[in-house]
Amino acid sequence: MTTLYTMAINAIMEVLGQIAQKKPATGAILQQALLKVEIALDNASTMPTAPADKVAQLLHLREQLLTAQKYSYHAQSCQY
Repeated sequence: MTTLYTMAINAIMEVLGQIAQKKPATGAILQQALLKVEIALDNASTMPTAPADKVAQLLHLREQLLTAQKYSYHAQSCQY
């Protein structure tokens, strides 16, 4: 769980750094973090002994990453 949080924080910080520098955010690290959180969430939700608070923490982390992903789209150069 600590590894997931560390990865998620690094991904969010990368997006924020790109926004601050007004550079396009690639989101590659963000996508990896989201994938790993989704896998952990799937594993935790299918285990009969998984504590409910762990599932809640993973859902919150997933929401934070999705929010960062929305902001990363704003940091990208215009595609129109």
